Amino acid sequence: MLTEVACRSAVPREREYKLSDVGGLSLRIRPTGLKTWCWKYSYAGREKRLTIGRYPEVSLKQARLARDKARGALAEGIDPGHEKKLSKIVIAAEALNTFEDIARA
Repeated sequence: MLTEVACRSAVPREREYKLSDVGGLSLRIRPTGLKTWCWKYSYAGREKRLTIGRYPEVSLKQARLARDKARGALAEGIDPGHEKKLSKIVIAAEALNTFEDIARA
């Protein structure tokens, strides 16, 4: 089980590595120093990985809450990775619907 101190003190190596937490959550540390939270899960018989966010913007506690929320969606039969992609598309489409664009149309 990870601690905030272990996450903070993780240093980059020559190759990417990960620090594992419970429930499939892990902190991936890249050689560039970038640290990202990932959750490994299985949907429709395929292994998938959901990137939750960058550390330290997303703390250990927030990453665990996001994992639990995604696990709940998975229990309802919803693929969390697909849901995340759809929400990004919706946000991008809403950004295109500005007053100026509607007025010009």
